[in-house]
Amino acid sequence: MPTKRAWLSVAILTIAILLLTANATQAYDWPQFNFDNQHSGNDSAETLITINNVANLRPVFRVHLPAKVAGAPVYLDRSAAGSSDLLYVTTEDGSTLALDARSGAQVWAQQPVSGPQFTTSSPALDPSGAYVYSYGLDGYVHKYASASGTELIGSGWPETVTLKPDVEKESSSLAIATNVSGTVYLYATTAGYPLPEPGDAGDYQGHITTINLSTGSQSVFNSLCSDLTVHFVESGTIGFNDCGQTRSGIWARPGVVYDPDTDRIYITTGNGDYSGNTGGYDWGDSILALNPDGSSVNGVPLDSYTPSNYQQLQGQDLDVGSSNLAIVPSPAGSSYAHIGVQTGKEGKIYLIDLDDMSGQGGPGYTGGELERIDIPQSYGVLPSPAIWTNPADGSGWLFYANDLGISGTRIRLNGATPILVPRWVNYSGGTSPIIANGVLYYAHNGEIQALDPTSGGLLWSDNSIGNIHWQSPMVANGVLYIADESAQLTAYALAATTPTPTVSGTPPTATPTRTPLDTPLPPSATPTHPTDTATSTPTPAPTHTSTSTPTPAPTHTSTSTPTPAPTQSATSTLTPAPTNTPTSLTQIPTNTPTSLLTQTPTSTLTPCADPFVDLAGNPFRPAIDSLYCGGVVSGADPTHYLPTAPASRSQFAKMVVVGFGLAISTPPAGPTFSDVPPSYYAYAYIESGYAAGILSGFDPSSCAAAGVAYPCYLPNLAITRGQLARLVVNAAGYPLTTPSGGQTFSDVPPQNTFFAYIETAYQHGVVNGYPDRRFRPNVAVRRDEMAQIVYTAIRTPASRRHI
Repeated sequence: MPTKRAWLSVAILTIAILLLTANATQAYDWPQFNFDNQHSGNDSAETLITINNVANLRPVFRVHLPAKVAGAPVYLDRSAAGSSDLLYVTTEDGSTLALDARSGAQVWAQQPVSGPQFTTSSPALDPSGAYVYSYGLDGYVHKYASASGTELIGSGWPETVTLKPDVEKESSSLAIATNVSGTVYLYATTAGYPLPEPGDAGDYQGHITTINLSTGSQSVFNSLCSDLTVHFVESGTIGFNDCGQTRSGIWARPGVVYDPDTDRIYITTGNGDYSGNTGGYDWGDSILALNPDGSSVNGVPLDSYTPSNYQQLQGQDLDVGSSNLAIVPSPAGSSYAHIGVQTGKEGKIYLIDLDDMSGQGGPGYTGGELERIDIPQSYGVLPSPAIWTNPADGSGWLFYANDLGISGTRIRLNGATPILVPRWVNYSGGTSPIIANGVLYYAHNGEIQALDPTSGGLLWSDNSIGNIHWQSPMVANGVLYIADESAQLTAYALAATTPTPTVSGTPPTATPTRTPLDTPLPPSATPTHPTDTATSTPTPAPTHTSTSTPTPAPTHTSTSTPTPAPTQSATSTLTPAPTNTPTSLTQIPTNTPTSLLTQTPTSTLTPCADPFVDLAGNPFRPAIDSLYCGGVVSGADPTHYLPTAPASRSQFAKMVVVGFGLAISTPPAGPTFSDVPPSYYAYAYIESGYAAGILSGFDPSSCAAAGVAYPCYLPNLAITRGQLARLVVNAAGYPLTTPSGGQTFSDVPPQNTFFAYIETAYQHGVVNGYPDRRFRPNVAVRRDEMAQIVYTAIRTPASRRHI
């Protein structure tokens, strides 16, 4: 880690470079979360950092803040006034800080109250630049002079957001929009706190408060009891100032999205009662369209979309509103002028006609989406997407990150109907991405990356940041900023001393970190259901311990290694994924170990011809053939094995039970795990592995965070290299050994959970590291790698196994 003096020297050098360069570009603001009214995450104003020089980014300062910033900063350009540009952040303890954008030095701070709860909100800039708006833990949004921090009092300020801040949380960022008539509105939404576990806490209802910044007047739309347009109070009078239903929180990252083409705002609600289809006023698990001033028509939204399986989503805690509606460009020639995409904890992407959201001519209907596909990397989504139009060919793209990776999907036409076509996926979990001047940025635990948006190829990365929860990056005027869970804020700028490389797509020295998907993935090709390898651990995975201060907040990438990162309150590193994912389904890049094994043993099983067209040239094919012929593995469909897809816990259950010849055993009293019913394809394998003491489930808080009842198995989650090392060591019965000369791999110190297992597996020649002496224990294991590892374990003499 550089010293403070070293950081300062680099900062001074870079500031000088930026000042010299500033004259050549037009400076701009980053006014709110994900940049614009639509929260597209697309910064089209950036000119300094390009795809050709992004590899020259270097840290220029890192500052420690009084408390964590859960979201992203906003940026005010003050160059016209000859003053230093400023960053503004809202911390989880309800403070608002103004920082010098070039040094990180604190300029001013405000904190209305210090409790009782916490916030994951981000601030918003007034279009004039004179004011910044930020939420305080007192239930109000506050208006501060941007230069001095002086709070403006009067004419409605501070503005009420909730009358019960002890149970209603400002989860989302503040949003701001100027509608087509020129009126500027500020939006604040509410959700609930995730304690006590399991479930949401207290008497809360999701609602949106819309503030007219010209007059200070406000309106309220409640997602439950929407016929009442007031702020509810606790234990009030039902039908007057309180609602008999609870939940339906609005907690996606930007909260409110404004589309100038339709002149409407859109909110997406979480789990809660839904009665819109019967003439009621409850709108759980729905996308709602309202007027820009937040008004409805007698308590009914202008339009709505509710998935047809809303009751299942409600029952399984699969909030459709864990992410937000995104406005996407409709391709030329489309019969639908205005379209949007929505995803949530269910892991589906819904394509919506914004001019008729249900296809049935008005609000209060269910279903009616133009298309519904699985998100390419599987699993639920909490981060906000980034939306981009490629200037090279006019194609529209959307980028979703979640705990299992990040993917790029194109919007194309099928005839005159828009469709979603997944193009690449990188199995390295992360938080809300952004795109600036054609460079895609996102962060996960310990690392921030820049990617080529058309291929997912790695352009640049830095692994000196802390863990990531809700935090997401932003870029303004040639500087990249990211906060982290260590209450740090890091800034990066271009280094003048490094020659600018010529880059076309992916730099010559970087290997893409994605699997290209040239055609849409069929449902059978998703990594949630093939029947081969997987991710179990022989002991229960630890709890998802949140790093947010007062209570666990929803997470994206995580910090506890063996625990899968679930959909709401977790911090597990199950999802960080490979920087070595093959560049195609049949080719392994040169910097990827040809195997996790140091040798490929001669098969003792009888091989046969497999039917898989995607295994040509794959070095693991002999092991896959042997396991396939023995009925241990099968494909994702009759002709595709999907070798680079991540392996799941259910797939491993089948491999270990069939491969080691364990007796099939199912409990007479019924299923052991709430999420593995007898109808599930791997039910008998999971129960048999559990009965043999090889497989186990998760603790109550992990199950609750994943949205399922305890006890749970979470069968569709992926396995990491570290977890695999532990499994193979236990399966083979190796006694744990550690090297006397210190650690073998630079990224697996003795305090790592998997240290002894990785060292033992390495000593037995079962696994290997990378050429840079790293093991990458948190990288997701592919299906072909898992097949080779399990094949080796099966061939180990029985006397050396514990089963």
